[in-house]
Amino acid sequence: MKKILSVLLAVIVLATFAFFAVGSSDDTPNTNDKPAENKTENVEDDIWTKAGTYKVGADIPAGEYIVVANGYCYIEVTKDSTGSFDSIVSNDNISTRTYITLYDGQYFKVSDGKFAPEADIAPYEATNGKYVQGTYKVGKDIPAGEYKIVANDSYCYIEVCKNSNNTFDSIVTNENIELGESTYVTVANGQYLTFTGGEITIS
Repeated sequence: MKKILSVLLAVIVLATFAFFAVGSSDDTPNTNDKPAENKTENVEDDIWTKAGTYKVGADIPAGEYIVVANGYCYIEVTKDSTGSFDSIVSNDNISTRTYITLYDGQYFKVSDGKFAPEADIAPYEATNGKYVQGTYKVGKDIPAGEYKIVANDSYCYIEVCKNSNNTFDSIVTNENIELGESTYVTVANGQYLTFTGGEITIS
């Protein structure tokens, strides 16, 4: 009987000690010290707007956006909602990412993709020093300078633009190269570099 009482007393003392030790610890996590959100292209969906057709100035604000493809993504900017060919300001098919600037009164259509304000998305991070096909903002996603682009598909299309209006007048230079070929391109801050069917390796 004494042995049982002694064991129970020891358990009560140890439990009391553990309670005060945990309660008085300075290592208790502070729920207010949360890490800053990394606003990459894989962030929560509440930053992104889903596919659909939107009126700029009514449904979404004017400004610059990043569009990311979910599959084979089609984007289109029109000046009105007539659906006529003449109303198209610009259009494009993308398989990765691109930039687009929208103005009040325009209509923006996205299929099989999503988009978010450019300012809300962190700079693109190259994977193993490589930039895969897509559109990159010089000075944000990729530094200004000279780059070697290598074609890794049947052909590679390269384009440098002065803005993200996605119109013919935006193009500064463009070029096509075939599989196995390479070329060099120099880009400046504020320009946009687009290439499909190729890659850039940053040393």
